[in-house]
Amino acid sequence: MSRQKYLQMVVTLAVLSMPFSANAADAPINAGAGTTVTVGDNYEIEMTGNGSTAVAAAQNANVTLGNDAKITVDGDSAYGVQTNGENSKIEFGDGAGIEMTGNAAVGVETSADNSHIKFGESAEIVLQGDYNYGASVWSENSSIEFGADAKITAVSNAVRVGGNDSQAIFGADAILTTSGDNAYTVHLGAASGSSITFDNGAVINSDGHASIGVFIERSGEVSFKDQAEIKVTGDFAYGVYLQNQYDGNVSKITFGDGAQIEAHGYNADGIHVEAENSTAEFGDDTVVIVSGEDSTGVSFGGAGSKGVFGNNTYIEASGEYSEGVYAGGEGSSIEFGSNASVVITGNDSYGARVYAADAVINFGDDAVISVSGEDAKALCVSADDALIKVGNNAQITAEGMNAQALLLWADGNSGKIEIGDNATITGNADTDYQSNLIQVMSENGVIEIGDDVKINYNYTGTDEVIGSALSVTDAGGKIVIGNGAVIRVDGFDGGAEIIGDGGEISFGDNLDLSIVNTSYANGLRVAGEDARLVVGDNAKIHINGSDSDGVLVGASGYDGMSAAFGKNAQIIVEGDSSNAVRAEAWDGKGAKVEFGADAQIIAKGDAVMGVSAGGENTIIDFTENVNVTIGTETVPSNNGSWGIEASSGATVNVDGLAQINIFGEDSMGLQAVSTGKIILERAIIKAVGNNTTAVLGDENGGEIYIGGNSIVEAEGEGAKALSATAGYVEMGADALISAVGKGANAVRGNYADAEIKIGESALIEAQGENAAGVYAWWGAVIDVADNAVISADGKNSRGVVAHKRRDYFR
Repeated sequence: MSRQKYLQMVVTLAVLSMPFSANAADAPINAGAGTTVTVGDNYEIEMTGNGSTAVAAAQNANVTLGNDAKITVDGDSAYGVQTNGENSKIEFGDGAGIEMTGNAAVGVETSADNSHIKFGESAEIVLQGDYNYGASVWSENSSIEFGADAKITAVSNAVRVGGNDSQAIFGADAILTTSGDNAYTVHLGAASGSSITFDNGAVINSDGHASIGVFIERSGEVSFKDQAEIKVTGDFAYGVYLQNQYDGNVSKITFGDGAQIEAHGYNADGIHVEAENSTAEFGDDTVVIVSGEDSTGVSFGGAGSKGVFGNNTYIEASGEYSEGVYAGGEGSSIEFGSNASVVITGNDSYGARVYAADAVINFGDDAVISVSGEDAKALCVSADDALIKVGNNAQITAEGMNAQALLLWADGNSGKIEIGDNATITGNADTDYQSNLIQVMSENGVIEIGDDVKINYNYTGTDEVIGSALSVTDAGGKIVIGNGAVIRVDGFDGGAEIIGDGGEISFGDNLDLSIVNTSYANGLRVAGEDARLVVGDNAKIHINGSDSDGVLVGASGYDGMSAAFGKNAQIIVEGDSSNAVRAEAWDGKGAKVEFGADAQIIAKGDAVMGVSAGGENTIIDFTENVNVTIGTETVPSNNGSWGIEASSGATVNVDGLAQINIFGEDSMGLQAVSTGKIILERAIIKAVGNNTTAVLGDENGGEIYIGGNSIVEAEGEGAKALSATAGYVEMGADALISAVGKGANAVRGNYADAEIKIGESALIEAQGENAAGVYAWWGAVIDVADNAVISADGKNSRGVVAHKRRDYFR
């Protein structure tokens, strides 16, 4: 027998022959180099003294303790269990208990390379002093392993791994708790190759200022299986923290299904990844809950860092300046599976925000993102070439004064938000403030929303407020929305606006936009240099409010503004002093509105206008047919309403058939004034109401051209069908011009410089007392071509009247 084996046998026999008693402490174990020590169940060691060690194993030593071993050490800088020699091993059975009551004490530690400590089930380590460690792997190629139901309670650190290529391993249902300031419950501090692993059901708790549940200081991996729980409480506390390193090391943390992470306190984060190129992965049904001012649920600030979440993730944050999801590292990415929910409460809060170039947050289908609070933002991109992408069926809600659902807000350019099909985007506010629900505030930034989006923007207060459902405010910004968009605005005054130079908003087919319970509203507004609005077929715009515009293209000092609609557009305004379609540009600038076939323009209320164009180089063009209706027979639009007006050098052009019906006193079907021009290929125009005028070429050179086979009718006392007042009106051949009513005129020229020209084979009729078929007054010129038929029927009616000698009728 060798001397080494003889010594091992002697030590083993000596320990086994020791008397065991529930009332008397057993001897400490200090296994010498190369020895083997084995003791039975219920071994108990009690020690007092600074620097004490209850169980130690030197080089190549092996120590084995049975079930229910108990170790109690009272002293600073003491060790409960320690491997202080290489290649040593200490193993406990089930039910081991270690209690340390001194400062800077360590419950269990591997202090030598290639050493290992292992516990059976239900081990419990309790440390009561400051600056202590429950379990510490402080050597290379070493490990500490716990069976199921392990518990470690400490003030400072529950478990740490500081040696390279080393491990701490926990079985199912481990519970680790720390309670001190700056505490780390789980701490991986090794430079390379090390890990800490937990089986199902792990519970990690930390309660203290700046405490951390799981801390990866340098590199390596911490992994949890299913149903892990992490909860930290304290200002500046982190549930999970991957610290950035400058030596190129990367780290990783993984969770199975059902993880729950909570952080509560000022500036507390649930998941905080600063480490560059590092990864955090989560299975399905992850829950992250944070509370406190400046708290963040999920934060990836490391360049190239990556977060991956499975389906059904739930993130909740509450507190001023709180955030749900944050990508702040250049090139960082955070990806969620389907059914993710982000619920945020607090002023100046964010649901999800990208704040670094080339960073991405990606939500799968059926995401729910909700924020509530003043100046809260549901989705925000604040960096160049950054992206937030959300799949189909998203529900995005922003509630509170100036709360916003989608915002591009970058100093640079080309940030982007993409939303899939069937999204519902809602904004609710009850406080007076200027706001925009969806806004591009970055140069060349783009927001894209798929088909069948429903956008609801609601103000429930009592004051008049300014705010649009969609807004492009910076140069080159763009909002693109697919087919079937439904936009409902209640109380705010804007549907979609473009005020950034070169900005654009475009809609696919079947846009349905309505605004109610407001005044001075704009359904669709273009007011930036070279800004452009594009709307597909079958659009319906309905505005209910006084002093409002259905479509407004133009602003003083800007040029190149335009709007283009597909076929079958329907623009409706209801409210006094409102305009269905208005385009205007001044100071030599230009604006253009273009409609496809079969547009319908409807305006209801007093002093309303169907189509209005103002300013030289301003054009409204209906490419094929238009129907303009002002008022109704039962509810007329009085006090100076217009069907189509062109002024100050502007032009309105209709190819095909223009049908214009106007009901209301003192109103007009067509008016061209101050070198404005209206050109209709063929028209059917009817004006009903006292003192109405169907067609008026007004003062200062207004011009109206109506093609052949057209019909112009006026009905009402003092009504006029075709009239010029120092302007020019021309109708083509085969015209039907009719006026019915007391003092009605079918054709009326007023003042010098007024000229009316009517083509061949015209039928001109006037019916009513004092009615006139053709009436030239004060120097007006009326030219009716051959084969005209002029008739008047009524008391004192006349076919042709030339009021003064100088008036001219031919």
